[in-house]
Amino acid sequence: MIPDIGIYTNVPCEEYFAWEAMNRSTLEHAARSVLHLHTAMNTPSKSTPAMDLGTALHCAVLEPDAYSRRYVVAPKVDRRTTEGKATWESFVASLEGKSIVDADDDAAVRAMADSIRSHPQAATLLDVPGDSEVCVVWDDAETGIRCKARIDRYAAGTIGVDIKTTANASPSAFAKSVFDYGYHRQVAWYADGFFAVTGKATPFVIVAVENSAPWAVCVYRLEDEAVGFGRDDNRRWLRMYADAVRTQRFDGYSDGVVALGLPAWAHNRYVKGEI
Repeated sequence: MIPDIGIYTNVPCEEYFAWEAMNRSTLEHAARSVLHLHTAMNTPSKSTPAMDLGTALHCAVLEPDAYSRRYVVAPKVDRRTTEGKATWESFVASLEGKSIVDADDDAAVRAMADSIRSHPQAATLLDVPGDSEVCVVWDDAETGIRCKARIDRYAAGTIGVDIKTTANASPSAFAKSVFDYGYHRQVAWYADGFFAVTGKATPFVIVAVENSAPWAVCVYRLEDEAVGFGRDDNRRWLRMYADAVRTQRFDGYSDGVVALGLPAWAHNRYVKGEI
């Protein structure tokens, strides 16, 4: 299904995944080659355990009253035994559409949600009147590629909030996570997508919460320069894909022999005599 341009609420994740449009995580494959991106574009999206846990956390934070209605803790049983199998089958039969979460993940989700809601700035931002789990669809003005995004909380022209779990939410460690996971590209993607539809420039923040005790939280606004770097990456990769579609050439790596040196960090260690 190719979605129409616009802003959508109350869209199930599975439906959003099925929309035929470019999203930021798929675009990331262009960092390897346009062949990888083309393959990802033509491979159905599937949720992962990490994504499922993130969805549970978003529900616990954004719709706390709904969490217990949508999620049920799996019983600890040995499904290798006859008794365990019977207990599990009875449990599954009683789900009535609820999602399963194990006891450890449930405890972590509740702890992270409590920590976020106890953080003054995070709680204030999440309570700004708006909508949760908001999807946006737009056409990239330069390439014509239909694009999509989904953000945790959005109030047009006021604030957009994305919740991220992390092992270390300190500024120095999370700055590395921003680069490693392309969060600066994601913020640029949100900003450009929502602006394309609403004409309103909206500030975006990341609520980073640690996924183990003490479940510490920090709210980050990425500097304009970082978002600009992310936007440059997005633009370059969109042009790359548009050119590939136009020429029907989806190239992978080089067809020839490539000269290869050591990574910069290893080269520097040799130069400094550390190896």
